Formats: sequence, structure tokens, C-alpha cells
Amino acid sequence: MKRLLFVGTGYDFPEGAFGFLAAANHHQSCVVVGLFFRPGDSDRVHSVGYEQDQAIEKNREIFVRECRRQLIPCQLHDHEGEWDRELLEEESRFFDLMLLSGDLICGETNRGQPNFFLQEALQRANCPVVVVPELYLEPGCILMPYSDNRNSLQALKQFCYQLPGLTDLPTEMSCIKDNRTGHVLNPDKFREFAQVHFQSLSMLESPSHAGGLFEESMREKGPFLLISGSFSRSALSLIAKRSFAEKAIHEYAMPVFIAGHGSY
Repeated sequence: MKRLLFVGTGYDFPEGAFGFLAAANHHQSCVVVGLFFRPGDSDRVHSVGYEQDQAIEKNREIFVRECRRQLIPCQLHDHEGEWDRELLEEESRFFDLMLLSGDLICGETNRGQPNFFLQEALQRANCPVVVVPELYLEPGCILMPYSDNRNSLQALKQFCYQLPGLTDLPTEMSCIKDNRTGHVLNPDKFREFAQVHFQSLSMLESPSHAGGLFEESMREKGPFLLISGSFSRSALSLIAKRSFAEKAIHEYAMPVFIAGHGSY
């Protein structure tokens, strides 16, 4: 059994993230806690406080109702205030996995995803996170770029431990050149580990071309889930070039499993 943290912000209930929760619960029973933040609304001046209170109450009610309908044991966190990164950081420490919307999180304040608040949540989380689009479709395959052995192996292990029900999906892993070292560390051992855990696995191991080929897979595949390591890129680097995780969220609207910094 897993303990999951379900995070919501804004006026709309995160239907996509809940769809992922319901599917995950079919594979492995879970207990879930709903943590809902008041929507931020810099555009609207009149009656904002009242509407925010109504929004958070509505979303909390939907969460409890849908959990009961799906027979998922649930609790509500007692926080009903605004976005609080320190609270999220501390609370996530005591969960196996966190689920949140890749479209809605603080979208009233900053609509371009991954926005500042989503980046902040991913950087500060003390457990793995799944970012789920609102138009969620159950994945038909798993995609994973890998390079640095330690980060990639940590991400792979966390995915297998947290979502074992998805390891039977067709899985494609691409060895991406590490610009710092020019090569991938211990690829044979990485392959041996992956082959044990995934039922249908293909691995592309030509680093000089793998980046472009992996992007092509992202464009051509049907619904997929992307496995990623930590999410620590700065706002400046985001402008220069998006990571695969950012592209999956922003351009392809696909779910992304982010293992995080691994210090938890």
C-alpha cells in the first residue's frame, strides 16, 4: 500500500491527476491525502476572497466524493490557505508519491506551464512526483532518456517501486550523451537492471544521435508516460532549451514521473 499526496490549486478540480490516481489504485491499493491551496487571482479584484473560499471547498468536496466512489481511503489536509512552498516541501517528506496537475497548478497567476509554481513544487518535493495533464489518457508505453548513471538509476528504481503496475507496458529507453563526461557510465549494468524490471524493453545506445531520435519518439508515440530524474533547471536555462520533461508537459501534454533529488 502506498501513501499519496494529491495536490490541487485553482478554481478547477484536477480531473487528470485524479484519473491517474484511480488507475494507480487499481494496480496497487493506496491511501491518499488531499492538499488544496486557495487560487491566486491577480486579474480579478471583486469578490475574490469569497470565490476563492468557494473554490477550495468545492474541490475538497469533489475529492472526497470521488475517492469514496473509487473506494480509495482518503483524508483532507487541514491547510486551506494560499500556496505555501515550505508546507509542500515538509509534507511531501511523509509520502511515497505526489500527484498534481501539469495544467492547473496556480494557473490563474501564471498560465504557461511548467510555470514558476510548478517548477517550485518539483524542485522542492521530498518524494517522487507525477505531473498529469488535464486531458489524461492512460499511457500505452513508457519513454525514458538516460545519461548520468546515478540520477537515471535512481529515477528508474523509484518508478519501479512506486508504480510497479506500469512496468509491463512497452518501454523505450534512449542513451543520451552526457555533455559533462561525453559518455554514459556503466551502460551494461544499467541495461541489466532495466531488463529485470520491464517486460517489454528496447534500448537505443547510440548517444550521438539518441537525443534527436528520442524527440522523434515523443512526437510519434501515442499516449506515453515519461520517466525523468530531478527537475532543477533555472528560469534562464528554460528560455534557452527545454528538457525532455518540460517538453512532455508543455508541448505534448503527457504525464511525467519525476524522481526528484533523491535525498529523501
